[in-house]
Amino acid sequence: MAFTAAPAGATSTSVMAQRETPEWTPGGSTLGEWPIAAGTAVTMKCWTQGPNVDGGKKWFYVSSHAYPFPAGYVPANSVANQAQVGLC
Repeated sequence: MAFTAAPAGATSTSVMAQRETPEWTPGGSTLGEWPIAAGTAVTMKCWTQGPNVDGGKKWFYVSSHAYPFPAGYVPANSVANQAQVGLC
């Protein structure tokens, strides 16, 4: 099986695969802010480990591209088209 790279200049935007309310810490309390809806574009800032949610312990710190621009930690399995980011 051959893998091909995306064309030069192409970008893949990370989006929420399911609705999540960002948290202060992975598995901690929610920020009391607005949830990020499924399909909303997000910027992935970094990743860390936390409690096992949706079959994985990886969590991303994301910020939403949609008003009111909530940000915080969400389970990694909730993000589609994941970008490569460093450890938080």
